[in-house]
Amino acid sequence: NLDNIENTIIHQDSNKKAIQETNNETLTPENIVDIASSNDVKNLTASVNSYHAEIRSFLEEKFVSLSLGMENILKEIQQRREPAASLDSENAVIDTHFFPISSKTAMYSFEDSLQNDDFQKKVVLHLRKIIGSGFAWIHACYKLAGVMFTKEILVQYSGTGVSRTGLDKDAFNKLNNILGVFYQVIRYSDLSFTYANRETFFRDKLLKHSQSRLHPRKKIKETLSPQVPAQLSSEMVEVLSEETSVGVDCTPDMPS
Repeated sequence: NLDNIENTIIHQDSNKKAIQETNNETLTPENIVDIASSNDVKNLTASVNSYHAEIRSFLEEKFVSLSLGMENILKEIQQRREPAASLDSENAVIDTHFFPISSKTAMYSFEDSLQNDDFQKKVVLHLRKIIGSGFAWIHACYKLAGVMFTKEILVQYSGTGVSRTGLDKDAFNKLNNILGVFYQVIRYSDLSFTYANRETFFRDKLLKHSQSRLHPRKKIKETLSPQVPAQLSSEMVEVLSEETSVGVDCTPDMPS
């Protein structure tokens, strides 16, 4: 340290002057000790002051560095929270304004909204979180249909728009964007799901039995034959309960 070297040289000169001034005096052990002690104290004081300045400078630099680091961390946390909060808000908007779809007006409004690719991606991601993955496609289809549509809206559609009873119905197969979203969500749950599976589900499971689901004639247990073993009967009730809640009806078909 240059400051220490300079201080040492200065003190050495001081010692020489002190010795010269005492040449005409008698040097005693007491005088020598006093001079040495005085020089040691001065050197120690200078060293302490020097180290104090260095430590202060070091701590100031570290404090500034830590402050900047904490500021950056807080910014990063805030940036991560904002997208999450935004996504939660978007999901709430999707649920509130679209699902479950209960009218033709809402159905076609949703179909038109899905023409926006960004919005369609958000809807798909939102529904995937609800349906999940790793489920057989038939069960996932029932669950998704229950989330997206009410029973009342489904009776107003058939696969092609043709009704065996002459009722005025719209063609569900023209809702390409909605069907596309449905496919993407179910495909995420079960990779074996195909377009043919989707067509079969809507035509034969969802729309064909929409009237009988809306106006059920018998309870599930009453549709089971008395000859069915008790264990098998309970298993069938469990499966059929899931299906009739959103998709398949167990009672005899009613014209749709």
